[in-house]
Order: sequence, then structure tokens, then C-alpha cells
Amino acid sequence: MGKSSLQNQSDEEVLFAFQKGNKLALEIIYDRYGSLVYRIIYRMLNNHQEAEDLTQEIFIILQQKCN
Repeated sequence: MGKSSLQNQSDEEVLFAFQKGNKLALEIIYDRYGSLVYRIIYRMLNNHQEAEDLTQEIFIILQQKCN
């Protein structure tokens, strides 16, 4: 399943594809939720650089779990 076809899928379907090892699914999850994760972390830390770093770290951990 390509990225373009995944983009039209529900969150649940994208998450299922991610759990099955589809690395493109993580890109979709990041596109959908990366800014939300960043905003939540920023509100907690009130520091742009730390919020960016932690957001990146969260998605790296997710990627590692896919491997």
C-alpha cells in the first residue's frame, strides 16, 4: 500500500498498517499528529527547542518500534 493510498485511510487503518511494519504509515501519523504532539509538549515545557527535540524523539521511538 503506497503513501497516497494510506493518506485516504482512517487513523485506525493507518495505525494497523504501522503495526504491521509499513514504514510509510509513520509518515502519515507524523503528518496528522506531529504538530499536535509538539503543541502539547510546548505547553508543558514552554520551550520551543525542547518541544521540538522531544517531539522528534517520540517519533523516533515509534519508528524503532516498527523495526
